[in-house]
Amino acid sequence: MIMGDETLSTLKNIERLLLLSTKNVYDKHEVMLLCGCSERTLERWCMERLLPYTVTNGKAYFRKTDIEEWLLSGRHVSSQNELQSKAAAYRLNNNKN
Repeated sequence: MIMGDETLSTLKNIERLLLLSTKNVYDKHEVMLLCGCSERTLERWCMERLLPYTVTNGKAYFRKTDIEEWLLSGRHVSSQNELQSKAAAYRLNNNKN
């Protein structure tokens, strides 16, 4: 059976989210996936000090606990895509058997 492009894309996103659930620190691309936001939006949140992060060797890193707390705090206005991403991340992180 051959899978369509949309199915493969969905499976790749699921795989990425599963891998993220095992990490304690994220880079900007991983945070963008979790939050369902663009790079520009993430940069704006950082510039406005809405989202906690640290910089090491010129690269921004985000602690998993900070991202989870920030997402759950509702400190920003969420789009539908962001809400779906938050729900998926929450389910992945809290569905440990």
